[in-house]
Amino acid sequence: MSSITHQSGANDVNRVTRKLKLSGVSEDQADALVSEIRQLAGMETVEYSSASASLTFVYDAAQCSVDAVEKVLNRLGAQFATSAWNRVKMGYFRFTDKNIKDNAAHRPHCCNKIPRR
Repeated sequence: MSSITHQSGANDVNRVTRKLKLSGVSEDQADALVSEIRQLAGMETVEYSSASASLTFVYDAAQCSVDAVEKVLNRLGAQFATSAWNRVKMGYFRFTDKNIKDNAAHRPHCCNKIPRR
């Protein structure tokens, strides 16, 4: 059994873990940055490693997205690193976040009925 306490409203099915490198983060900014990101709706855990300059965060993708985290970073003067691997991961994370959000909002219909418009 998991010992993690989940934020209210967060769904296990839509939970994703992301790890990305950051640039432009000073030691003074790191704590403020982590506390600001934790305030986002659907965010569960946020950890910053100063040794590797990486941010690891877990959130409900139906409520939050990697773009919301990026907005908070930009507002505080930090950003995701611009390496090729980080850009590839960001594109993939955006794609999966959108799919999860769209699937969570989808209301299925019965197979023997005319599709809803």
